[in-house]
Amino acid sequence: MTTFHAKLLIIDDVPENIGVLFNLLSQQHYEILIAEDGNSGLETAHNEQPDLILLDVMMPNIDGFEVCHRLKQSPVTRDIPVIFLTALSDTDSKVSGFELGAVDFITKPIQGEEVLARVKTHLTVRRLQHQQRDTIAQLEERNAELDAFAHTVAHDLKNPLGIISGMTDILTQQHGQDARLLNQLRDIHRSSSKMREIIDALLLLARVSRQGIETEVLDMNAILQQVVLRIQPDLHRREGLLHWPKTWPVVTGQPQWIEEVWANYLSNGLKYGGHPPRLEVGADTEGGQARFWVQDNGPGLDPEAQAKVFVPFSRLHQHSDEEGHGLGLSIVERIMNKLDGTVGVESVQGQGARFFFTLPLVAQASPEQVQFDAQAPALSGSESTQDKPAVALPDIADLQALLEASRMGDVLLVQAQIQALSKQARIKIFCEEINGLVDDMRVKQLRLTLEHYLTQAQA
Repeated sequence: MTTFHAKLLIIDDVPENIGVLFNLLSQQHYEILIAEDGNSGLETAHNEQPDLILLDVMMPNIDGFEVCHRLKQSPVTRDIPVIFLTALSDTDSKVSGFELGAVDFITKPIQGEEVLARVKTHLTVRRLQHQQRDTIAQLEERNAELDAFAHTVAHDLKNPLGIISGMTDILTQQHGQDARLLNQLRDIHRSSSKMREIIDALLLLARVSRQGIETEVLDMNAILQQVVLRIQPDLHRREGLLHWPKTWPVVTGQPQWIEEVWANYLSNGLKYGGHPPRLEVGADTEGGQARFWVQDNGPGLDPEAQAKVFVPFSRLHQHSDEEGHGLGLSIVERIMNKLDGTVGVESVQGQGARFFFTLPLVAQASPEQVQFDAQAPALSGSESTQDKPAVALPDIADLQALLEASRMGDVLLVQAQIQALSKQARIKIFCEEINGLVDDMRVKQLRLTLEHYLTQAQA
């Protein structure tokens, strides 16, 4: 913590005034600096950086108002509090002084107790400002250390977790006839996947808190297609059905964050919806905002549950057999706060729940913006995701090698293989997509994407 030492600068052209103030303030053990005109006062303020300036208004050549104006124009001195010394008592003069940036006025003739009280008050404020700056600097340093540590831990944990997940897949294929071993392997795979989800959620929560915002016009349909690719295994396993419209309101936001919002809402809808889950996705507009929502066919939420559903570590359904870490919806709320949006839930027990978020509409959107290439309005768990745009692909043998490495969770091997393949200019888009998934450590989506491309190449 910075040691705070009170240094005062008196700027006054009358020696008698300087003498009175010097004697009064030096008895309080303040360090006193003196300047007898505006120019020397400005020079002393720049060189010495006092903690408080007592500035006479009526001085020749440069009066106190002009001195204050110049002090506040300089980044070196603009934060130094200035108290005017003046015989002027009219309101207009005081207003002018405050508009220039002064913190207080002391009216002549000088009263000792008043001077000491005002000086002490503003030095206390100044000391608190110093302490606040030190605290902020320390917190920023610790946050930077935590950020570096978190990313190191994430990569150090995700690689072995990916290997565990990949090896359990291989062992499952090799020993699929042993029911007891098969159940144990599924437990291992489920636990490693849950650990990965928790790590991803914690890192996303921290990243959203710190990251700056660069918004853009969103292709909501493209975002949802990415989300469906992520949730497709769960959608298939639960025999779910998902509907969404062909056109969307045009809004601005951060596409990766909005993908996480949809992923959380849809994943929760699959977990806690009906049996089987039926999810309806839609949007409506009002007052410059678009509201996007997911309606499920589950049992709904009572008012108490609705009140705490976005609180970190709160489980959506305490008595459900579904596992959860209680971070997903709190991340959704934090994302929308950063984007100046809102989140909420509407529910009547026995009639499902509707989770929503809002984003600002784009003014005067063109027709080309309003309707993107649309996903079919219904997607069931028995159907595959819509074909990705055609891209040039590597040879089937190379795709199989990449897929095998991804199934083992060996992202370093995937990176090495992609680096070798990237020399082929014709598959540049493919390599960039796979590299992006590897860099984000999205191993599950990496595997699904490679499976899709391999199927496409073999067709």
